[in-house]
Amino acid sequence: MNLAAAYSSIDPIGYQSELRALFAHIESICDQFSDGRVYYAQLWGYFLEQIGDCEAVEAAYRYLEAAEESGEDHYISDAFELLCIVLVEFDLESARLQLRDLAAAGEASARRGGRNRSVSGVLMWRALAAHWAGQESEAKRFYQRAMTLQQRVAPPRNSALYAAIAFHEISGDFERALQVCQADIRILHVHKLTFLLADRRLRKCQLLTQMSRDISREARRLRRVAAQLRSREHWENRLGELEASQSGETHEQ
Repeated sequence: MNLAAAYSSIDPIGYQSELRALFAHIESICDQFSDGRVYYAQLWGYFLEQIGDCEAVEAAYRYLEAAEESGEDHYISDAFELLCIVLVEFDLESARLQLRDLAAAGEASARRGGRNRSVSGVLMWRALAAHWAGQESEAKRFYQRAMTLQQRVAPPRNSALYAAIAFHEISGDFERALQVCQADIRILHVHKLTFLLADRRLRKCQLLTQMSRDISREARRLRRVAAQLRSREHWENRLGELEASQSGETHEQ
């Protein structure tokens, strides 16, 4: 399980085939170990989310079920946070319906477990839920609490930034989303979290594309990061799609 966790952090896309085989083995033996089932569910859910597989939604629900069976708040709060992430990523309609309750439950369990990093993350999802409900003053309050709290946790202090990017993008404030994304990139670069750095640089390229801005400089930076990863072809393909879309827009103009 720790091996799976390590390679999922290093490059889950590049080691996808090996990790799937490893996870199949882990699933067959995890019931033999204390907390084995819930730890497996956690690793599997995050792996699917990281590789962009929509089955992550179902896996997150299973993780939450296993976490609640374990009775451990650190698993429960983490499962709620993962569920918020994957619903926003893969099922926005369900996210609109469930995010408020999921994030509130996640905050409660994270506070019981003293997990400020998770608290800051779910507070940002609560901000998005409040925005969807038209409660802008409440959204602003949750947003500020999330950003303040993340400065009190151990480095890297970016626990609320992924959700903050989504908050601004969904709110239509692409400029602010871009600024938060760049702040996250700086932190990931300092801490040499290469796979996540590639992901955020791609996200920045996507935001720039939505804003009809040139991505060539950021694309070069992403290619330099991707060259360090086994999954470099994946990032090249994603960049190629964005560059082709920009080229098509230029041609139409």
